[in-house]
Amino acid sequence: MVVSTVDGVPVATHAPVLPGEAGTLVGHLARANPQWRSFESSPEVLVVFSGPHGYVSPTVYGTDPAVPTWDYAAVHVTGRVELIDDALEVVERTVAAAESLRSPSWEPTPASRERFRALLPGVVAFRVHVRTRESVFKLSQDLDDERYARVRACAGAENPRLAELMDRS
Repeated sequence: MVVSTVDGVPVATHAPVLPGEAGTLVGHLARANPQWRSFESSPEVLVVFSGPHGYVSPTVYGTDPAVPTWDYAAVHVTGRVELIDDALEVVERTVAAAESLRSPSWEPTPASRERFRALLPGVVAFRVHVRTRESVFKLSQDLDDERYARVRACAGAENPRLAELMDRS
């Protein structure tokens, strides 16, 4: 999620963003999305990479009093954004990164590349020069071992990705 301000108002777009070169990120969004127009006048952005998250019911704790909470993991990156010219390269890198996670993966044909080129007038590419990175998480780490184990077991049944992250923390 790319967050910036437009006339002092926060604006967010869920956009594909990838690591770039030497402390940068690259991404793209639709030209029809007005957010990109603010990048020159308000170049400071926050990019949020959300990880697993989920509700934790007090019923899981087995103790009273108890209150519900939300467990989550994310990375927040701040930096200065700039528009870049090579939207095709950014789009192709984005597709390659997404397809590398699939089996079988899709390989663009010459006809598909031509279709990409035809769509480029509707795409804006950008680069973020990273200033700060921060991992933020709450994984019930404030609980005693017994309640933590209960939350972990419940997460395993309801939210396996969150449980996997809890195992690593």
